[in-house]
Amino acid sequence: GPTMVDVSTPEGSKPPKEVDWDCCLSTVDDPKTCLYSFDAEPNTKVICPAGTTQYISLSALNRLRRTDPSKVEPMWHDQYAILKSWFSDDSEYSLLQFVGLKGFVVSTVLLDLGKGLAFRMALA
Repeated sequence: GPTMVDVSTPEGSKPPKEVDWDCCLSTVDDPKTCLYSFDAEPNTKVICPAGTTQYISLSALNRLRRTDPSKVEPMWHDQYAILKSWFSDDSEYSLLQFVGLKGFVVSTVLLDLGKGLAFRMALA
């Protein structure tokens, strides 16, 4: 289980809050500036915590989540519980509820192979 260190926060800091998201398309006429990649390429889907303009491209967010999840929340200075809010099955804000079967299979089976269980379930 979690230890005291896992659940405590430095004096005066607030734990990250769960947050909904806004998703939009960055276009030539309406470019969106992303957190670490300057302007998104035209026709790129970008996402940000609701009520902010702190965008990241959906592909960059997904890549970061798969390769180094510990770097996701620092993108927003640890203000938001992005992983728990957007990628958890039990979050009302989960992106996964909007993903079709193909996306589910790709994200769960192919990208999270280490878990194995999802792969076995898909083969069953």
